[in-house]
Amino acid sequence: MRWRIARGHELSIVSLAPCDDGGDAYLGEFGLTNVPTLQVTRQHESDGQLLHDVVETLVGGAREPAHITMTQAVRSKGMRQGLHEWVASKKVAAFVRRQNPDVLEAHWATQAASMAMKVKHMLGVPFTVTMHGGDLYRAPSPSLPKIVLNGDAIFPVSQFLVDLLTKAKQPEGLPTVPDNQFDRSKLRIRANSIDEELIADAPADQHDGVMLVGNVGRLAPEKCHADLIDAFANVKDEFPIARLQIIGGGPLEDDLRNHVKQLGIEGRVELTGAMPTAQVVPMVRKMNVYVQSADLEGFGLATLEAAGQGLPVIATRTGAHTDIIEPGTNGLLYDAHDVNALTQHLRTLMNDADLRRQMGKANLQVARERYASEVIWARTERWTEAIAAHEPMPQ
Repeated sequence: MRWRIARGHELSIVSLAPCDDGGDAYLGEFGLTNVPTLQVTRQHESDGQLLHDVVETLVGGAREPAHITMTQAVRSKGMRQGLHEWVASKKVAAFVRRQNPDVLEAHWATQAASMAMKVKHMLGVPFTVTMHGGDLYRAPSPSLPKIVLNGDAIFPVSQFLVDLLTKAKQPEGLPTVPDNQFDRSKLRIRANSIDEELIADAPADQHDGVMLVGNVGRLAPEKCHADLIDAFANVKDEFPIARLQIIGGGPLEDDLRNHVKQLGIEGRVELTGAMPTAQVVPMVRKMNVYVQSADLEGFGLATLEAAGQGLPVIATRTGAHTDIIEPGTNGLLYDAHDVNALTQHLRTLMNDADLRRQMGKANLQVARERYASEVIWARTERWTEAIAAHEPMPQ
């Protein structure tokens, strides 16, 4: 958003997520307090407030066209949910009409995209949708076929998600993406990006002294931190000075601490717990090898941020890892849960400071040339401008 404002674009926000401090307070962290914002609650807290908003909408918002009538909403969603969604869509449409945007951008192919689709039907404003992992493999929206059919551009963040959406691949154990038919010319990969100021000037220091293996991520089942701990335990005796640092908190923190204790490596493994974002990058900068052990990722931003610090990366073959990592050049890949392969990759990099330097240098080039925000957002800008002009998007 800051990049776009600097380029002279006018922005406004409809937030459909809970925000305890209000939208402006949250945006203040990013210096965006002057951006017009509408905060829409996920659900009305009381029937009285819902009734008040229904009456207020009928009286003050009747000029806004409806995607569906109040009666249709109630019939399809039930009384309370139908009224809530009808009120919310009318509020959003009124806000959008006032802001008069050229394009709507839905971040997530769930509630946000469904709302953008409603507004398009009401006001005719084209919309794009950025798709993340959860959109396609945790709980795909039942409205996904309608979203991709009606969206003016579909932006998955990795080739992995493109393959899921188009059913080019269907990994075992994942929910099946609903059948969908849409014009594939609307499909573009819009990868996550890293701010230029966060990309290091030189690769991380590599030497044959202290060895720090690291990871950043929520301590949740899909991140598979136990695999990383097991692999580190396999090489600890070969590298007596090596340590493992896992940055992040989450529901498995106690379980992972117990696992470390059972392996007898408490003095060699640090679980930092949750850390403020501003402190994480300087800590990553001190690592020698970065490992991302997740078995499922849409786009692991922490992996990109580690690459942007000039670290060699070991990662699983999932999500954008296979887009970012060229094995042997800037990192190494392995199949999720293959602890033996991860162990060997750790051994390879921990034994070779020159290889770590070479891979770290290559990762800086990847971060700057392919994933810097200037690169990603300039490309997105060209696509969005084409949509606003009702022209085909550039390849």
